[in-house]
Amino acid sequence: MFLILAYMREDAEKGKESLRNDIESGARHILEQRVEYCKKAGMTQTTFKIAYGKATDEIIRIAEEMECDVIVMASSRIPSFIRSLGSTARKVVDNARKPVLIIHE
Repeated sequence: MFLILAYMREDAEKGKESLRNDIESGARHILEQRVEYCKKAGMTQTTFKIAYGKATDEIIRIAEEMECDVIVMASSRIPSFIRSLGSTARKVVDNARKPVLIIHE
């Protein structure tokens, strides 16, 4: 039984790594398209970074690390009050030392 579990665990680790690589590849492709769109619109200082961890912490950390002027985020919530922001957008607004622009989808 132990050998079967060890084998399954190793197989599961390979599967997780493969899935993570597939997701990252897809995200990278989409983000590269968005960067190209922004550059065509005249935004020359456009880039992206893929990070792992809690979304709020990583957004704030990377904005500080890259010395961004503003954090721009999308929120799919109804734009009536600031309380209606999604939890990630709300946490970034509450904790970032940079201005945050929320775009409602």
